[in-house]
Amino acid sequence: LWCSAEVIALSHISDPSKGAMTLFPPRVGWFNATLDHFRFDDERQFLQKYLVYDKFWHKPSGPILLYLGNEGQVEDFYNNTGFMFEMAPELGALVLFVEHRYYGSSLPFGNESLSPSNVVFLTVEQAMADFAVFLDDFRQQSGCP
Repeated sequence: LWCSAEVIALSHISDPSKGAMTLFPPRVGWFNATLDHFRFDDERQFLQKYLVYDKFWHKPSGPILLYLGNEGQVEDFYNNTGFMFEMAPELGALVLFVEHRYYGSSLPFGNESLSPSNVVFLTVEQAMADFAVFLDDFRQQSGCP
């Protein structure tokens, strides 16, 4: 995602033997995510985790490199997705990882999240809506046009 239309050459990190959690320690954030994006009479929310690294970011015009979490805790993907950190310095980019609902620490019903009555909210549509709403809010909060 671009805050501006600028394209810049890529660079490489100098020590690929260390994980990103060590080389680029993130700021941990929490977002109030909507449990059901498609029923407007249900206002329940849960906390959705995200990780941000902004040391390379040319705010507010630099791009946002967004990783949409999948089936696991977000720290594992952050630590093992080196390509984003290779690109970020040359692009002047912010690196942003959002955890997928029902994984890691983003459990809508805590330890009861995977019970049959609660797992009905674990759908692709709900997850994509989480990411869309999160990104819109994050951009506004960060002053990114």
